[in-house]
Amino acid sequence: MTREEEIKVKSVEAIKTRCENDFYAFVKMFWEYANPKPKYDDNWHIEVICRHLERVYHGDIREIIINVPPGTGKSRLISILFVAWCWLKDPSLCISCVSHGIPIINEFGHYILEVLRSPLYKAVQPNLKIPSNSAKTRILNGCGGEWFATTPHGPITGKHLDILMFDDLLEPINSDKKENEFVCSWLPNTYLSRMSDRNTARFVGVGQRIAEYDPAQWCINKGWYHLNLPARYAGGPQLRVLPNGDTMLLDPREVQGDNIFPARFPEADFLRLEKEEPYICAGQFQQTPGPD
Repeated sequence: MTREEEIKVKSVEAIKTRCENDFYAFVKMFWEYANPKPKYDDNWHIEVICRHLERVYHGDIREIIINVPPGTGKSRLISILFVAWCWLKDPSLCISCVSHGIPIINEFGHYILEVLRSPLYKAVQPNLKIPSNSAKTRILNGCGGEWFATTPHGPITGKHLDILMFDDLLEPINSDKKENEFVCSWLPNTYLSRMSDRNTARFVGVGQRIAEYDPAQWCINKGWYHLNLPARYAGGPQLRVLPNGDTMLLDPREVQGDNIFPARFPEADFLRLEKEEPYICAGQFQQTPGPD
């Protein structure tokens, strides 16, 4: 082995070790494959979500519902990069994601494949064998692991899953009362029963609030760990203690009204939205939906 080859191998090993132990570092390193545009803008909420997902992987948090505004990178973090990171650590995991429509789950599958097929990911996880004709709604990784995506109206029976995720089960423009009631019934009665092992299965939900009683509220009522990140800080707990005694940071903001992500939500635009669309702001941005 030449000196140059030795340096390259050591660099790959260093990257692999860092990424395996730190999902936040993995996100920053692989973001360009999961979301080529816009470029990565770092922000405190990304690290907060990453630290919580690490705890989900390790089983310290078994059920979590994450409410964040649209446009904050939630789907790239959770529905794409978290899948790739889990397979970096344990490629035998079977993971699913459910969202409101076929186009969005096809997009998730496309970008998961972009990450898995990137030269950097192949270097740090050479064991995966991804077929060239992988479907965008089902990916088999050659190591016993599977990623499967569907909608609440699509097939799910026969699946036995280790990590069950959902991402925006309701589309705001199509979330009438009938569809909301259907999804809130489908979630516990059909989807969440697809676990492979009741003692180790993990559940992750993410999205913005749509109605007073929506899938997120169902999870909250059932006692799921709630990571709530409104667009403007509204006070409330900033730390939470896990059953094992570890402390998790929920929100570092201290001043009422502080903007969650100024790089994505310029204050002038945000003020205009608050004035012109108060209902949208209350639900999708502040996570406090009002009645119809």
